Amino acid sequence: MDAGKITPGSRTTIFQELLTPDIDEGYVVPPIDDLKGEAYGILAAAADTTSNAMTVAAQHVVSNPVINEKLTAEL
Repeated sequence: MDAGKITPGSRTTIFQELLTPDIDEGYVVPPIDDLKGEAYGILAAAADTTSNAMTVAAQHVVSNPVINEKLTAEL
């Protein structure tokens, strides 16, 4: 991104938005430590949400004999 090599047609990422100043709106690019904090927060939130969903799914598979048998047969 520093080199300005954003491929046409690619999706905008949250970091492209955070790294793009908008003087008209009064937005300045945050310091690198703040950006690192944002990155860690996003990663932690994604990992926590995914792990919670997988835990609930595994509990339903284990506690429901019909689902458990079907999944075991498919695997």
